[in-house]
Amino acid sequence: FSISSYIKIINFYKDDFKGPEGLFVGLVIICLLIIILGIVFLIFFFIRKYIRFRKTLVEQEELLNEVAMLNDEVSSLVKEKEDILAMKVSHLGLKPNEADTEEIENKSEENVEFEEQNQGSNNIKNTKSSTKKTIAKTISSTKKVRKTQIIQTSKGSITVTDTTSKYQYEYAKTTNAVFSNWRLWSNWQTVNCNTEEITCNNTDINCLKELKRYDRKEKIDTKIKETTTNKGSLKNTNELYAYICSNYDYIKIDNLIYRLSSSDDYKQINNVVANTKKNVGGWTYNGNSSYKTAPTDTYNTHYIYTGTDNNNLYFDKYTYTKSLTLVTSYTCDNNRNYRVPVYTRINETITYNKTENLYGTVCYKSERERTIISKGKTIKKWSKYNDTKLLKQGYYYTGNRKK
Repeated sequence: FSISSYIKIINFYKDDFKGPEGLFVGLVIICLLIIILGIVFLIFFFIRKYIRFRKTLVEQEELLNEVAMLNDEVSSLVKEKEDILAMKVSHLGLKPNEADTEEIENKSEENVEFEEQNQGSNNIKNTKSSTKKTIAKTISSTKKVRKTQIIQTSKGSITVTDTTSKYQYEYAKTTNAVFSNWRLWSNWQTVNCNTEEITCNNTDINCLKELKRYDRKEKIDTKIKETTTNKGSLKNTNELYAYICSNYDYIKIDNLIYRLSSSDDYKQINNVVANTKKNVGGWTYNGNSSYKTAPTDTYNTHYIYTGTDNNNLYFDKYTYTKSLTLVTSYTCDNNRNYRVPVYTRINETITYNKTENLYGTVCYKSERERTIISKGKTIKKWSKYNDTKLLKQGYYYTGNRKK
C-alpha cells in the first residue's frame, strides 16, 4: 500500500467529489484501514501464539533437567549410605578385602541370616555371633536400598540380603457371568402405558428379562351422540285463489306454476308418514334407501325420513307419476276462480342418534428372557508389588496391603 499516493490522488480529485462520490471514497478508506488493522492483528496473534508455545517448551525442558538432577542426587545419597555402612563395619574390626563368603538374608523386615563358609573354633563362632547382631542392627538403622550387600570380614566375606518390600499387596481379578442366548421375542400383548421398556446390560446378572413397547392409535370404545341435519322439504304452506283455466288444476311450487289434472292427487303427499310405504294419489312409492346426507325434495320427488343406523340416514322415496307441466300462466279462454295450493321449500331439522368411535393410544409389549449359566466371581491373591505375571493375567490392585 502506498499511502502517500492515495493521499495525492484524493487531494487531486477532491474538488470534483459530490455527495455520493465522497461517501464511497470514505467507505474505501475505511475498508483499507480495516484490512491493514486485520493484517497487523494476525501478525500479533501469530507472534503471541509462538511465544506461548516456546515458553511451554522451555518449561518442559526445565522440568526434565530438574528430574535429572533429582535422579543424580538420589544416586549420590545411595552411595553415601553405602559408604556409611562400610565405615560402621570397619569400626567393628571387619576388613573389606578378604576372601570366603557368608550370606545374611533379611527374609522378613529385619531378619538377617549369616552362613560362614570356613569353620573355625568356638571362639571364632562367638565372635561371628556378636558381629552378626551388630551388622543386623546397622543395616536396619541405615535403611539400605540395595537388596544384596557383600561385607568383607577377617574371617571371610559375608553377603547381606535385605528384602526392601515390607508389604504384600492384594490383587484381584473378576470374571463376568456367562448367560444363555436370548430367547425369541414373545407375541405382542396389551400392557399399561406406564410400563417402561427394559434393556439389559450384557454383564448384569440381575437383569434376565428385556421388554420393548409398541404404541398405536386404536378404537377403544363408542359413544352415542345426538346429531342434527337439515333436509330441504317442500311443504304445502297455504293456498291462494286465482282465475285459472277451467279444464285444469294448478299448483305453485317455489314460485313456479305447474298445471296438472288434479291438485288433490298431488296434495296426497301431505298425508304420507314414515310407516305409509304405499302408493297414494298420484304418488308412487319407490321403496326405502340409505343416504349419507339428507336428500332434497323436488317438484315431482319427495323423501320421507324413516330412521338411521350408525352412519346412514334412511328415507322412503315417492315419485309423482301423473302429468305435471310447468306453465307461465293460470288462465286460458275459459277461466274460473279456484284455489291453487302453494308449496314452499323449508329446511326441516332431523334429529337422530349417531354412534361415534372413540380412539385412544393402546400400548403393547413384547418380552424375551435369558438364564445364567455361571455366575461371575472375584479371585484374590497376595503377592509382591508390581507382580507383572499377575497383571498380565488381568489382575488389578485392590488397594489393600499387609506386612
